[in-house]
Amino acid sequence: MSIRYSYWAQAYYRQQREKGKKHHVAVRALAFKWLRILYRCWTDRKPYDETKYLFALKRRAVA
Repeated sequence: MSIRYSYWAQAYYRQQREKGKKHHVAVRALAFKWLRILYRCWTDRKPYDETKYLFALKRRAVA
């Protein structure tokens, strides 16, 4: 599970749980995020790079 290996996934899961979401709902929300990431990797034909994703998250939060 990505919660063990990915900092942002862990933080997102924790955020969902703190909002009162049950475990399965939080995992499903995280899975939806991964689907969007994987689809983008597939359409761009580029491998997943967590540092780029973290940079994009940081850039979006500032804007």
